[in-house]
Amino acid sequence: MRMSRKARSLRVAACLMAVLLLGASCGDDEDEEAAENLKVGLIMGGPKNDGGFYEAGYNGILRAQADLGIDFTVVELVSPPEGEQAFYDLAEAGNTLIIGMGADFEDGGTAAAPGLPDVQLVVMNGRVTGPNLATYQLREGQSAFLATYLVSLLEPENTKFGLIGGIEIPPHLTLRDGMEVAMGLAGRGGELLPAAFTGSFIDVALAKEAALAQIRNGATVLVPWSGSAVDGAFAAVEESADVKVIAALTDRCGQAPYFLASAVTDPGGLIYIVISEFLSDDWKPDTSKALGLETPEVGRVVPCGDVPDDIQARVDELKEGLINGTVEGLPPGL
Repeated sequence: MRMSRKARSLRVAACLMAVLLLGASCGDDEDEEAAENLKVGLIMGGPKNDGGFYEAGYNGILRAQADLGIDFTVVELVSPPEGEQAFYDLAEAGNTLIIGMGADFEDGGTAAAPGLPDVQLVVMNGRVTGPNLATYQLREGQSAFLATYLVSLLEPENTKFGLIGGIEIPPHLTLRDGMEVAMGLAGRGGELLPAAFTGSFIDVALAKEAALAQIRNGATVLVPWSGSAVDGAFAAVEESADVKVIAALTDRCGQAPYFLASAVTDPGGLIYIVISEFLSDDWKPDTSKALGLETPEVGRVVPCGDVPDDIQARVDELKEGLINGTVEGLPPGL
């Protein structure tokens, strides 16, 4: 028997709650029926096996397939100028929900949306919405802010931080400005060196060069927020003594001795939430949402070692302030 839309919504909500709280799987025939053979397209600027941002997103859509019964198509290594055509191609292939993984696909999504009125487009970290264009923002700046604050309290005074980015997009400018505020709140005299934006989230060699330059300029803690090019920054650290790292996006604690903390901002968790909400009665086509530390399956900070109780208390207090919006002096969007 075919489920009503209300029943489908309740089923999806129950599944999402079970997955997020219990780690349970909801994959069965009823869930496949609930999704009504939904086909989801996912556009990536890098490879799905990059060990970072894009792989995390791919894992999220795999979870949605297993738990919610959707079908999906992924296109990889799409450059921003190719974004508009990628949206059209995925719509032509029968996908009725298409997600562009990154603000670099905002122009393509904005251009394609009017020509695809029967398809829902979503741009991750975008700012523009429309009748069939939504944006779900990863508050990457929040996890970077809190991790910078934690590390500032743990490391020696006057520690120099070096940020290595890819394309200079608004969310990463917010992230950069937030790190500087976090150092001020820590009161340890830390310094953020001028950020190094390489212009690419996939060029490993450029990321390594940028990391080495930051190290030469005195950075002893690197924050490589450079997508699938992050291995280049890690290679630079392995060639340098006494340089530590705040890992971006995924939890890398335990993978190498130089990791101090992980500023987790999981695009896979966000993709899972987008698909779940799209299947619910509450979906709004022109949705604009931002998810951060209030949603642990999307954003959190993981220390890579023991943290003294007094420092942990300060970090927890600041986290609550970020979630509640009571921290003053933050850059817009954080």
